[in-house]
Amino acid sequence: MVTWLFYVMSAKKKQLKEIDPEVQEIYIKVSRWQIEANSGHNDGYVRKFYSDKIKQLKKLLFPKKNPKLIT
Repeated sequence: MVTWLFYVMSAKKKQLKEIDPEVQEIYIKVSRWQIEANSGHNDGYVRKFYSDKIKQLKKLLFPKKNPKLIT
């Protein structure tokens, strides 16, 4: 594990202690996706792959509701 990532994650552990372990795993996985999507060390295909994963997750968690047209 990257040293700075370990430091950030260990700092977050204080906040995550009261959260369900399964939720913690999801949080860590999505955090890693964000790092990979924004890393300048990855090529465009890898960055797009992780960005697409994040977009799919956002669509599932926050679906757009079509507003009702009232006339």
